[in-house]
Amino acid sequence: MPATGLRQRHSRRYPHRLSTAMALSLVDAVGSACRRSGLIRHRRLRLPPCPSFLVIRNDHIGDVVLATPVTGALRERFPGCRITWLVQPDAAPLLRADERICEVLTMVPPWFDRYGTGRLDAVRRVWSAVRALRRRRFDAVIELRGDIRNIIWLGRCATSAPVISYQDATAGRGWVDYPHLYADGPEIASNLRLLEPLGIEIKMQSPVLCWTKAMTTAVVAVLKSQGVDPVRPLIVVHPGSGAPWRYRRWPVERFNALCRAIEREYEVQLVVTGSASEADLAQQAAQGLKRATVLAGRLRIEQIPILLSMSRLLVSNDTATVHMAAATGTPAVVLWGPGDRRKFAHSVRTMRIVSADPSCSPCPHGMCHRPDDWCLGRITIDEVLDRTRAVLGKPERR
Repeated sequence: MPATGLRQRHSRRYPHRLSTAMALSLVDAVGSACRRSGLIRHRRLRLPPCPSFLVIRNDHIGDVVLATPVTGALRERFPGCRITWLVQPDAAPLLRADERICEVLTMVPPWFDRYGTGRLDAVRRVWSAVRALRRRRFDAVIELRGDIRNIIWLGRCATSAPVISYQDATAGRGWVDYPHLYADGPEIASNLRLLEPLGIEIKMQSPVLCWTKAMTTAVVAVLKSQGVDPVRPLIVVHPGSGAPWRYRRWPVERFNALCRAIEREYEVQLVVTGSASEADLAQQAAQGLKRATVLAGRLRIEQIPILLSMSRLLVSNDTATVHMAAATGTPAVVLWGPGDRRKFAHSVRTMRIVSADPSCSPCPHGMCHRPDDWCLGRITIDEVLDRTRAVLGKPERR
């Protein structure tokens, strides 16, 4: 279909997205004009020996996990620096145990409100965050989303520090002091490439998540209370997707059939995870199994990486749990649907991806007009079981 036809179809199906894109493009143009006329001044990087950095990534949990190598790169280049992160409340616990981070702030922006708090409450939180940032002195703001609303409100309005971010249709050239083109390739590499103005050399890294001994003890206590022996081999199954869209999930009845096959062939314990809202889905995946325990809603988000570190394997849809597995070095079999594999799949030997490779992937839309089985429904149980055997080895029994 010609490009004009695609745009017309997209405008009919997603009119609110088109209007938002037009508004952001207008703000982008205004910023560029103001920069040329001198109304917006360029803020230069003048870093002291122990600089203070604000890192902004207030969107999905998985994106925050993928951004964690930024902390290590900053700390390696500036050993005594002070690093403050600004994230969504549900992602904050994943960062608070990292001793390299000095402070973790939270905010629910009205343009990325997944909690249904309402526009007015979200706007109040923006002002609260702006006031909190104004009380702190930063030497540089690193905005990892490339969102012009973050750049203006949390970068230029809330601080006097230079802003480092992406330069594209939603990150104005006039508002960003050190813009960088968002390149095709791994998301981690794109995040690290933003740090070049700070004199940081790009070194590809894996995500890093930290936890304490007390946190590990708490997870062991939860497992024992649910009848799971943490010493015996564990396999984590994650049938959810962190999103309400069915086309991002492998059918739950196939998860159930896969778990039955694993239970039949291996002497392992199956642990089914998910959020509290995915408890019913997890129960369906574990239905009729003898050695399966449903922990959906029973573990906090910061406890999931600890559970994964105790496990032999993760079987999951493409969601934040996969990035946590990469951070802990846990082997994973990933059911890949509409996501961009070049950006979000990890180039580690322990990750095995199963995909039907739909022709429309990567999908830029939040909804899909195709049948439910278009993305993931064409992946068979045997395909996933073969990848699972490749990790677990020869079946222990038949």
